[in-house]
Amino acid sequence: MKKLLSLLCVSALTGAFCTACAEPKFEERDVPFIEYSLEYDSVNWINLNYYLYSHYSSGNQVRIISSDEELEAYVTWEHTAIDFSKKTLILAYGATPSSFYEALTIGFTQISNIKYRLEVSVRLYDTDAIDRWFIAIVTDKIDGSSKFEVDVEFPDVWPE
Repeated sequence: MKKLLSLLCVSALTGAFCTACAEPKFEERDVPFIEYSLEYDSVNWINLNYYLYSHYSSGNQVRIISSDEELEAYVTWEHTAIDFSKKTLILAYGATPSSFYEALTIGFTQISNIKYRLEVSVRLYDTDAIDRWFIAIVTDKIDGSSKFEVDVEFPDVWPE
């Protein structure tokens, strides 16, 4: 009986290891995107400052906007139309060590079935005032339950 039990345990463990080995490994892939205007003279972002400053201590944040109704919670007038049946708007923001001047999205990568990495480069004014950076991108449809990691760099030299 002990021998049979041992054999069953070894068989179960071997099967579990072989199944794990047979699963395909996810390969990271760059995700195409376009930057979406956050210019205040073309779009009135009514809740942008609320989210930027009320969540100040929360670190880097990502909001996934998947419908016109959700977008209307952020804007009050003319904005570039997004086909939300095919696209997702991603709004990302975080803290800066000094005044914010400009943020550029330098990479958007899918790193697992449900996780993405957003890489942002933030240009700062030379002041001591703590501020927030923010960007928005439009990409192919993403599940609203997806997870994000945000990597932010504050380069001393800004690429021309």
